[in-house]
Amino acid sequence: MKRTIAVVLGSVFCFANLSFAEEVRSVEELMFMDISVMTASKKAQSLSDAPATVSVITSENIENSSALTIPDLLKMVPGMEVMAFDERDQQVSIRGFNGVLSNKLLVMIDGRSVYWDAYGYVFWPLMQVGLEEIDRIEIIRGPSSSLYGANAYCGLINIITKKPEQIAGTHVSLIAGNRNILIPSVMNAWVGDKVSYKVSGEWNRMNKWQDDSKSAGDISKGNAFVEYKYSENQSLALSAGRSHVIDYRFFLGEDLGSANFTGDLDYMRFDWSYKTLQFRTYYKEENAGSILNIRSNENKSWKGSSLDAEIQHSIDLASKHSILWGVNGRYNRVISGGYVPALSQSLWAVFAEDQFKPSDKLLISVGGRYDMHPLVKETISPRGSIAYNFDNNNTLRLSASKAFRQPSLVQSYIDWTQNGTYSVALIPGVSIPYTSIVRGNSDLKAEGIKSVEIGYLNHGKERFKMSANVFYNQYDEFITVTSLPTYYDANDLFPGSPGGLLTKQLISSYANAGKADGYGSELEFNLLVIKGLSAVLNYSYITIKNTEDDIATALINEKDATRMDVPKHKANIGLNADLGKAVSFAVTANWVDKAIYDISDGSGNEYLADVDPYAVLNMKLNYKLSKNTLISLSASNLFNNSHYEYPRGINLPDESSFAIGRLFYGQVKYSF
Repeated sequence: MKRTIAVVLGSVFCFANLSFAEEVRSVEELMFMDISVMTASKKAQSLSDAPATVSVITSENIENSSALTIPDLLKMVPGMEVMAFDERDQQVSIRGFNGVLSNKLLVMIDGRSVYWDAYGYVFWPLMQVGLEEIDRIEIIRGPSSSLYGANAYCGLINIITKKPEQIAGTHVSLIAGNRNILIPSVMNAWVGDKVSYKVSGEWNRMNKWQDDSKSAGDISKGNAFVEYKYSENQSLALSAGRSHVIDYRFFLGEDLGSANFTGDLDYMRFDWSYKTLQFRTYYKEENAGSILNIRSNENKSWKGSSLDAEIQHSIDLASKHSILWGVNGRYNRVISGGYVPALSQSLWAVFAEDQFKPSDKLLISVGGRYDMHPLVKETISPRGSIAYNFDNNNTLRLSASKAFRQPSLVQSYIDWTQNGTYSVALIPGVSIPYTSIVRGNSDLKAEGIKSVEIGYLNHGKERFKMSANVFYNQYDEFITVTSLPTYYDANDLFPGSPGGLLTKQLISSYANAGKADGYGSELEFNLLVIKGLSAVLNYSYITIKNTEDDIATALINEKDATRMDVPKHKANIGLNADLGKAVSFAVTANWVDKAIYDISDGSGNEYLADVDPYAVLNMKLNYKLSKNTLISLSASNLFNNSHYEYPRGINLPDESSFAIGRLFYGQVKYSF
């Protein structure tokens, strides 16, 4: 074991780009250049011209990362909130509001939304794309509904995949490690004069944190893409994918416990473009043959679908105005919901943005979006930004925006009844029956956010780059869970049993309640220490203060109180070294501040539960055996700092989350 640890001490992840000896110069140039991004304005533009705060994870970052999942990759981005409940269930948010079934973040793959409309939630492990296929990930930190609509509340993440011309040939990979980790994957791509294609597949297996002898569920996924180019200016593309999972555990909340998901997530997509005119439509379907509630052993199924279509066009006027406009429509359907009745929803929206450049140094962006929802009705999301470029290396930006999150289908329509038992320490050996009822609310309003931000970006002079952001947010119309318990009368359970203390029935629903103000800052430095040695350091701070009491909680009065479930401080550091002779070495450390959560025991009783601050060290060692072969060794949480990232639960029949431990794994990649 000591020898193994000594070897794996060379395995590292660096978020500063790292590469092999013959590639160091180009990667280091990429690290400090003003790169092009697509997501901030739905069109290509330089990072300094973007009307929002943007972070980019490049394919070089991914290739040299010890991460096994996309959320693991995101941990090094300032302002990101990443929380693990167990080995599969990871939740992600931006600038606060992470937690159970996190739903205030829009996630896309190549511009296609991947959230599950039932919860507004993302099944991160079930995305139909593996890490090897990703070209880059663009993260917009801050409200983004002005172009993207609902769920782009705290920000958005766009996962952009590699084109066939980037991966022509065949690429195979095998990852294996402790806890029975096994992840084989394959990609194949071909490029002709007019036609190109790519196909990919991956299978993923690992064991549970709490029991290394039990499987955490098997996940398989596949993706296919074919493109036909009529001419240099016109093309059409078809793509489709499927992910299949067996017994994927995810946490529903203290009132319902956890569920095992078995089923498929599918999509089909069509794209057509002519110059700056683009049309895209896609169909996605969730088919959960089994959603087994672990606590009650009750099995439900779910089958739902969404059809989305969008047309957008950009026009340049008089070399000073660049105008983008578009129309979007979406049709959601619950075919069989188990706990949600069969239904359908039609949504539509229009959006536009004008980027006006009165001089070489000044860029003004003004835009907005109008959304129509059958329950929420109309929502307007404006955005404005002014960016001033002082000397081609320093840019100062002031922006203001408004965004929203629509109620999910579950929050609007759920009708769930669950029977179970619980026990209390004062009455040992007695199982107390109870009924939990959850009902939706079709009168919910959209959650809202207004934001003002000042950002500074220094593009660097080959050796140094920095960015700094300060923001202020106003939040309103939070959608929260309300609970109404009824109690057993005296002698109901047995002679002498107490009355008015033990919960007999708990009716839960949803309501709009609560407002808050939030402010914070993010600071990041990239430094080329010497040739072949680079470093990245970032720090994030956020405070969210309630301005109204939350009617869902009785234990504390939240008015004028700082939200304790948001870690105030986070810091990341990474070092990367090129050791020559095709060997690279890197290390990162992540630190997250403490948090306190107001949780329940499923019977209406509330508790304050602490999550201690924690730090983890991740490492990776890469060795390029030949031009086509790469071998790597990785360690996640190298020093095995066993920690919780969400409370494990109090007086519950099962655990809400599990301690996160250490992983060792190796990888072999071969291309031909």
